[in-house]
Amino acid sequence: MKIKRYKHAKKVINFYTRNYDFGLPHRVLFDGTFTCAALKNQTEIRDQLQKYLAGDVKFLTTPCALHETQSLGFKLQGAYTLLNSFEKAECRHGKPIVAAECLRQVVKKGNNGHYFVATQDPDLTRTVHRLPGVPLLYISGKSIVLEKPSNVSLRAANKITTKRTLLTPYERETLDKLKGAHERSTGPSLKRKRGPKEPNPLSVKKKQARPSEHVQGSQENGRKRKRRKRVKVAQHVKEVLTGDRTAVR
Repeated sequence: MKIKRYKHAKKVINFYTRNYDFGLPHRVLFDGTFTCAALKNQTEIRDQLQKYLAGDVKFLTTPCALHETQSLGFKLQGAYTLLNSFEKAECRHGKPIVAAECLRQVVKKGNNGHYFVATQDPDLTRTVHRLPGVPLLYISGKSIVLEKPSNVSLRAANKITTKRTLLTPYERETLDKLKGAHERSTGPSLKRKRGPKEPNPLSVKKKQARPSEHVQGSQENGRKRKRRKRVKVAQHVKEVLTGDRTAVR
C-alpha cells in the first residue's frame, strides 16, 4: 500500500514538474485545519511529508492563517503552535482575513510561487480545484495524500504543451530562410532515372531439356530395341554338345 502511495505521489509531482515547472524544495502552504487534523490523527507532518514527496520540503503558512487558528481558542493551541513553527509566506494583508481567502490569493494567477496547498477545509479545496497548477495535500487517516491533478489543471497543461510545440512567427521566418539558403546552395535536386528492372533470378523457371529426335521417334513407335546378351559357354560343354550332334548324325 505504501509503495502505491509513493508511486502515485511521484507521478503527480512529475506532472507538475513537467507542465508547471515545479522544483525543489517543495513549497507547502499549511492552514490550521491541516495541522489540527495532523495532531488529532497523530501524523508526523515533517518526517512523513519529506519521505512522501521524495525531496526537501519548505513548510510555510501565512499570517492570516496563523491569526485565524489562534482566534479559535485554547482547543487549537497545539495546532497553532505547530503552525507557528513554519516559515511565514508574505500575503500582503494589512488586516487579517479568512485563511481560505488568504491562501487563494497567494496561489491565484498561475501559482507563480509553485506552492502546494495543505488543507482540510472543504471550501478551500473546491477553490483549489478551480485553479490550474495548484497541487492539493490532505490527511486521510494517519497518512498524507497528494491529490491527483484536477480537470482544470489537466486542460491547462494540454494547452501549455500545444503552445510549446508551435513555432513562433520569428522561428517560422528563420526556418524558411534557412530552408531557402540550403536549396540555393545545393541546387535543384536531380532525380535518378532508373532503367528496366532485371527479373528476379529466384522467380525465373529453369528451362527444361527437350528429348532428342531419336528418342522421340522410338517413343512414338511405341517400341524399343532390345539387345540380346551373349552367354559364354565353357569349352567342355561345347565338346559335349558337339559330340551329341555327331552321334545323332
